[in-house]
Amino acid sequence: MPKRYGVNGEYTFPYTFNDLQHPSGRNDLATDAKFFQRSVYKEGVYPHQKNLPLPLDTWYNKNLFGRVDSCQNTIMPDTENLVTVRKAATPNVFCFNFVERAFYDFAEHMSTAFLGNCLNRQGNKELWDIKAIRGYTDPTAKWNAFVDSMGDAFAEAHVDTGRRLIKNFSDFVPLFKEFLLYVAETYPINKENFFLSHNVSPFISGLSLFRGNLQLKTIPSTQIILRILILNIM
Repeated sequence: MPKRYGVNGEYTFPYTFNDLQHPSGRNDLATDAKFFQRSVYKEGVYPHQKNLPLPLDTWYNKNLFGRVDSCQNTIMPDTENLVTVRKAATPNVFCFNFVERAFYDFAEHMSTAFLGNCLNRQGNKELWDIKAIRGYTDPTAKWNAFVDSMGDAFAEAHVDTGRRLIKNFSDFVPLFKEFLLYVAETYPINKENFFLSHNVSPFISGLSLFRGNLQLKTIPSTQIILRILILNIM
């Protein structure tokens, strides 16, 4: 069995054969179940072989990868560098140009593997006919909706009460400042922090593509895929 990297060569959980043969991770799982399934993929399914790079941990260690620079400043993609994904289910899937090239090569590689009988033809079609269904997402609409909701909340608390707490701009400033300080205890109140929060998805980076609900049915098929990719890398 491959060993877990980074923590004394030990697994986090005592995985059963069924856990490894039928991984069932989903983003809508409870926190403990999600952590377990992510550990299955990270420690049990992903191969640990010499010269094979370890996966980038965007779940817990580098979850802001692509959204902050080396000085921890919030960054956003230059949309001029976004391109249409050729291997996509719809024509409106976009990502960075270099990501698109890598994804296209990967999809073509898996298709070639299928034609060469390297994959089980009775298995999941999504393994050899790979299509992206989601790419770059513009977070501007969510930010605008959030700003509108803050304005509505302030108005409900200070304007629409009938007490006429605000008669002029001098009345407005201290009340709004107090309101923002209260909101900031729980929510980001500027665009830069909003784009780093869970209010938006990681797809705003332009570095991510979503392939759909791909289910790997057996470990042997998983190992075949990984061996193909390893041989291609080496």
